[in-house]
Amino acid sequence: MSGPFVLSIAGFDPSAGAGLLADIKTFEQLGVYGLSVCSAQTIQRPGRFADLRWTEADWVERQLAFLLQSYTPKAVKIGIIGDLALLGRLLDQLAALAAPPLVVWDPVLSASAGFDFQQADAFEDLKALIERVDVFMPNRQELERLWPKQSPLAVAQSISQQTALLLKGGHDPQAKGLDQLFLAGELAAQWPPKMIAPYDKHGTGCVLSSALTAFLALGLPLTTAFGKAKDYNLQFMNSQPSLLGWHRSYQDE
Repeated sequence: MSGPFVLSIAGFDPSAGAGLLADIKTFEQLGVYGLSVCSAQTIQRPGRFADLRWTEADWVERQLAFLLQSYTPKAVKIGIIGDLALLGRLLDQLAALAAPPLVVWDPVLSASAGFDFQQADAFEDLKALIERVDVFMPNRQELERLWPKQSPLAVAQSISQQTALLLKGGHDPQAKGLDQLFLAGELAAQWPPKMIAPYDKHGTGCVLSSALTAFLALGLPLTTAFGKAKDYNLQFMNSQPSLLGWHRSYQDE
């Protein structure tokens, strides 16, 4: 294998626009080999979310353990997870490797189609888990749900004392497309949109976080990796007018 292994732990979207299938397509285009662990099965299509069935926790753990017997991923993207206890056990498995991977957590609290996955009160031990990942990638609305009494910026500054936090702005009506990186309690970098994509797309959050994971696995520093991930996501959004996008070879700008 010429490229590194990268792992996605996420849900299955039968439309292939989001979740595992979107991640694997992104990995392939960016020159890394994608492995996957299915944490949930969904019934959805672009613009309509009907239902979700969680994969049993034991089954998720066994999938991961079996893969790790043969493959050591350079980086791991974690998406939707049924509960925090399971997330902790998965992180334990990854940390036990001789060469632990970088971990990017894109916390899927609700689908952009409007279906609630998890309740905010289930996140009592959230900060302790965040400190165990390398990059935490919430959007503003997710931070508001989890810490309703604090401003998203204050929360981002606090969390970034321990873990790099990328605050996604794709769904922020006040600053759409403005993404911000917080490190050591400070705003370290920000990326305004190069352009407002003319087409909405299903799965852009998944594509952005999986592209970041791929570029980190290739050895790029975080700020460079995220800039390239943002460019790839824009390329995906501009690929065609429908809600489903095409994944094509990355054109470095």
